[in-house]
Amino acid sequence: NTGNNPVETDSDGDGVDDGYEITIDTNPTNKDSDYDWSYDGLEINSETNPNDWDTDGDNLYLAGRSLWVKSDEPVTQEFITYIGNDVNGNEQYWAISPINQESNLLFVKLSLINYGSGTVKIVIDENASTLYDEKSVQYKPINPIERTYASEKSDKYMVNGFIPLWGPVQLDPQEQVTGMLIFEIPEYSIAEQLKWDAGDLIMFTY
Repeated sequence: NTGNNPVETDSDGDGVDDGYEITIDTNPTNKDSDYDWSYDGLEINSETNPNDWDTDGDNLYLAGRSLWVKSDEPVTQEFITYIGNDVNGNEQYWAISPINQESNLLFVKLSLINYGSGTVKIVIDENASTLYDEKSVQYKPINPIERTYASEKSDKYMVNGFIPLWGPVQLDPQEQVTGMLIFEIPEYSIAEQLKWDAGDLIMFTY
């Protein structure tokens, strides 16, 4: 007994008929068989494997004890500018810059996903993560709240959709949060690894 609905051709509503899901060994009662936050039907249409959460094999989508964490490749630039609201709700340009003139800013977009059955509470601060460069030098994330200031528009350094990942986070089952961690690193350093320490121990290699 597969647990699927005998009067429905698509029990989980993922756009793939139950019979075909059984044939390709995906779960006809779970619309996201590989838990990669993408429905099976969408993955089949885009010619990715609905049974493989890391289709491209880049190892940037990893599981800990309570969280799945997905990382984009790190991005390095001299400054970060973005659009956000001020305390009155008005749209404003903001900027973050390195303290050391010979340093750059590096940001990593991370998605934290709770696929478990319980609520996960974590604090994202200077101790939440560690970045390692090619010489194994360690860097801690900077506090974007303390380092952000009002700025003029700058297309060169604009990061579209920039959301700082910082502060207390509560994730109920099946919830996720996405944002950017920021590090200040020497100009010619190259990011090689990121260790996630908040609530889980997960290591990414770039």
